[in-house]
Amino acid sequence: MGLYPGSVDSAVRSKTYGPLPTHGRTKVALVLHTTETTGMPGFGNGSRGPHYTYGLRTRLWTKWAEYEDGYVGTLTGHTTGGHLNCKALQVETIGYSNLNYSPNVLEMTNENYEDLAAFYRWARERYGIGNVVTPTPPGGWLYGTSSKYRMSHAEWDAFSGLTCHGAVPSTRHWDTGLMDLSRIHALSNGDVIDPPPPIDPPVTEEYIMQTVRQGDGYLAKKDGKRRAVKSLQVMLADHGFADKNTQDGQCAADGAFGSGTHESVVAFQHSVDLVPDGVVGPQTWDLLDS
Repeated sequence: MGLYPGSVDSAVRSKTYGPLPTHGRTKVALVLHTTETTGMPGFGNGSRGPHYTYGLRTRLWTKWAEYEDGYVGTLTGHTTGGHLNCKALQVETIGYSNLNYSPNVLEMTNENYEDLAAFYRWARERYGIGNVVTPTPPGGWLYGTSSKYRMSHAEWDAFSGLTCHGAVPSTRHWDTGLMDLSRIHALSNGDVIDPPPPIDPPVTEEYIMQTVRQGDGYLAKKDGKRRAVKSLQVMLADHGFADKNTQDGQCAADGAFGSGTHESVVAFQHSVDLVPDGVVGPQTWDLLDS
């Protein structure tokens, strides 16, 4: 069984469970995923491995699947019922995809987009995958099984083209939230387009309203709190307590909880009869959000 040109074979093989496609599915789709790591995961020693991985930083392709034309266990499938994976050629990109890392968690370069476009073009020729795409929605894909951007099971069965974990039914992952699938599709057809503007990841109330204090937000991708601090700064300004260190009384909303933000929090807490400790916890969030 041949490899994608330029890829290497993994020493650990992803288990394949049957022919691709099967279980009543007659069409193949290319499904992109991302990891929550910067290094190569173990994929359950291959039990949950994809067909291929692609390193965002290294630009290296690795083939994992034991049989290239068999389906793997990355999506809901053989071991959990539903067999969503039996029509999916699956690629994991190695790079941050966690909601708590923001912004631009995927760190996608033009070269990354071109590499993924070349793979999609190859996959169309090899597997007869359709030349269509599920476009990335404004603000990115949403987390959870009830996301409005997920296909129905009937739509999934009929789909053949480029899609991602965030669009497949019965899955909860957000992972490819910032990846511009339409750009990959366009590049695969030889279109010349400008680089896309950066977009922020989708936001959930649970994520935003985490406890923050002075010093948070400076290590954006390590402490995961920059987005929460940005929202805090905007809310403070809405209540008339913009950072005293910003020009024209406007909140810079830079996501860094410095001394100016601390003074504004203390002043707001004084105004609503909270303990003015400068720590933004549930009570402070509730009153800021009112």
